[in-house]
Amino acid sequence: MASPEIDHWRAAKGVLRFVLGTAAHGLLYQTGERLVCAVDSDHGGCRDMRRSPTGWVFTWNGAAV
Repeated sequence: MASPEIDHWRAAKGVLRFVLGTAAHGLLYQTGERLVCAVDSDHGGCRDMRRSPTGWVFTWNGAAV
């Protein structure tokens, strides 16, 4: 971004506050070798653009990657 505005700086500061507040947290990986993927979509859920928002998450041994 060539010229960030005040809202961008506020959002960046919010992200930094979140990271600092959760520095002691972590992911716990279990033993074994298991990769799992979960996918969800909302078929045509965006009324403005008529697109289907989609999200997915991959977990490896019980923790997100």
